[in-house]
Amino acid sequence: MAPKPVYDLSSLNVMIVDDSYHMLQIVRTLLAAMNIRNMRSVDNPEEAFAELRAKPPELLIVDWNMIPFDGLAFVRRIRRDQECGCVDVPILLLTAHTELERVLEARDAGVNRVMAKPVSFRTLYDNMIAAIYDPRPFVSTADYVGPDRRFRPAAGVSAERRKTSDKKIS
Repeated sequence: MAPKPVYDLSSLNVMIVDDSYHMLQIVRTLLAAMNIRNMRSVDNPEEAFAELRAKPPELLIVDWNMIPFDGLAFVRRIRRDQECGCVDVPILLLTAHTELERVLEARDAGVNRVMAKPVSFRTLYDNMIAAIYDPRPFVSTADYVGPDRRFRPAAGVSAERRKTSDKKIS
């Protein structure tokens, strides 16, 4: 088996948005271990949005559970605001709640990847690489803005869509 390629992420511009000081420190430490030096930490989604407009990052790492509004509201706002300059930025979501319904909700908000807390170096690295080097096509419709929600082409009809497509045609 061939070894996985190692990517140089040192020049990547990353923004972390989390209202927990401890999680910000953990993610910053993991990014520093990847030799990433160009990172900003913001503990408030309102401030983060203002910073996004001033200097868009190349990758966003966002916590789900924040105040005054949650990470999904933040993601939806980014995906819909054409003036912010980062509508199509890859977004990784951190959450302690990874039930299927919540992962689907995050996907439908426009998140590229969902990661469970506590996040490990390998999980963060692999999700960053997938979001940056193997991105899904970006979709913009009246109802959805974000990466294509399908991970594999021609993967068949998913369970959530099957209910309407299984009806027999007479």
